[in-house]
Amino acid sequence: SGTAVEIVTMAVMSGLGLLAALFIVQAVQFVVARALGGVGDFATQVNLGALVFAPLFGIVSLADIIPVMNTIVIAAAMLYFIGVNIFALRAAHGGQAWRVSNIVLLGVSLIGGITGWLVLASIRQ
Repeated sequence: SGTAVEIVTMAVMSGLGLLAALFIVQAVQFVVARALGGVGDFATQVNLGALVFAPLFGIVSLADIIPVMNTIVIAAAMLYFIGVNIFALRAAHGGQAWRVSNIVLLGVSLIGGITGWLVLASIRQ
């Protein structure tokens, strides 16, 4: 509930926040994946990460409407992101030939999820 200028400004900032969070998370994960022997390129990883990250950002943004459900929806979305991101990282960096366990990728995804949450939280404030 604000003026049209405030609404447009928040919409633009939300979009920029999404892009910033996406690229920061993917950059951190890319560096870690390469250190673990991944052979994929950054563009493939960003594309696969965006397939997971962008829809979840929309769901979390809609969760702001219902304050009671906000925390539950954000936690569920983050857990979903972490789980699906394991498969996205594996697909981007060599599939089954990449000899890194899913537990290690879970840790990488967890770091990415927390990083993305912190970036989005800092931009929204």
